Amino acid sequence: MKEIDTTHCATGIPGLYIHIPFCRKICPFCSFAVLKDNPARHPTYLNLLHEEYNLLSRQFQLDLTPCESIYLGGGTPSRLSTFELEQLVDWLFSIIKISKKIQWSIEVNPEDISPKYASDLKALGFTRISLGIQSFQQTDLEKLKRVHSGAQSRFALESVIDAGFEDYSLDFMFGFPGQTKEQLEKDIELALSYHPSHISVYSLSIEPKTALNRKPVWKDWIRENENLISDLYRLIVERLTAANFVHYEVSNFCIDGYQSRQNMIYWNRRNYLGLGLGAHSFVSPYRWGNMKRWIDYKSSLTLKSLPHISFEALSETMHRDEEVMLSLRLNQGLDLALFKKKYLLDFPDSWSKKVEAYFQHNLLVEKGNILQLTTKGLLIADEITASLCACLP
Repeated sequence: MKEIDTTHCATGIPGLYIHIPFCRKICPFCSFAVLKDNPARHPTYLNLLHEEYNLLSRQFQLDLTPCESIYLGGGTPSRLSTFELEQLVDWLFSIIKISKKIQWSIEVNPEDISPKYASDLKALGFTRISLGIQSFQQTDLEKLKRVHSGAQSRFALESVIDAGFEDYSLDFMFGFPGQTKEQLEKDIELALSYHPSHISVYSLSIEPKTALNRKPVWKDWIRENENLISDLYRLIVERLTAANFVHYEVSNFCIDGYQSRQNMIYWNRRNYLGLGLGAHSFVSPYRWGNMKRWIDYKSSLTLKSLPHISFEALSETMHRDEEVMLSLRLNQGLDLALFKKKYLLDFPDSWSKKVEAYFQHNLLVEKGNILQLTTKGLLIADEITASLCACLP
């Protein structure tokens, strides 16, 4: 991989992501960089995060003072003990001036949360919890091979609320074999009864190199039930918007003012730094990703070398296409006039014909020169945006 000199780049970083890869059990649908949990590895991993940051600081003149969001994701960050999290927090305090304005998020699994653990997270300074429920229904949890129960999810939620958290997000999954409309409705109603600030709902996607990818029956079911999956998505949108949730991104809903700052940084293509196994970063105009295997990540940093598996400088065309893809995922849509002016672009006939076809199929709408995906279009957002980008010169 060709080395690019970035030492001259003085860069403000509004978003910081820390990847914690450890999981009690690896879910069959998961394609992230994860490891079967081994507490003996935790101290080594935390030290490797320090080393990665130190090496990056030599390559970039990093400025973390504009930081608005710190996000611990995974994997399962709640596999770390309170003591280990305290060490991580102390280190973060040493590299960034943390203010009350920062949204400080941590992903947790229900089986890890006790009243004391939730209180400890609050005392450590976390302001936002993202709870990986997936479903409250026991049959669905067993189908998805989740290790927690519906009762544990409810107990975890009560613990988070009792600890004083006002900003907590719930993750759900839909569109998998065996799930019914009635089960999904129950999940939504029970979720709303806990008054979360944010709800993320993801359609099951079967990715390469996952356990589910080796089960053709799952892929066949998804292909044969596209209409049902569309109906379930519309049900989610209708129920949550009726409950005054803002549908601000394909899979994300929030009470107004409680958007995930970290995700908004990603989708608005602002700078963010990712540390850890498989983490990704964007420090304009550079983008890179880390190695996903533990042995490679550890070996690279032990040799004082950054664990990059990819590193590229984005061209203007790449910036432009990403803006199309990411803007259309958001409810704010793509401002056609600003986009045209920014990239000195005249839309070709192929773009206009494609857009018109999507209008006719109720996949796209234009409101005051803002191009937006409809609810139907959001279900195939990646397909639509890729086809539009392919029409641009």
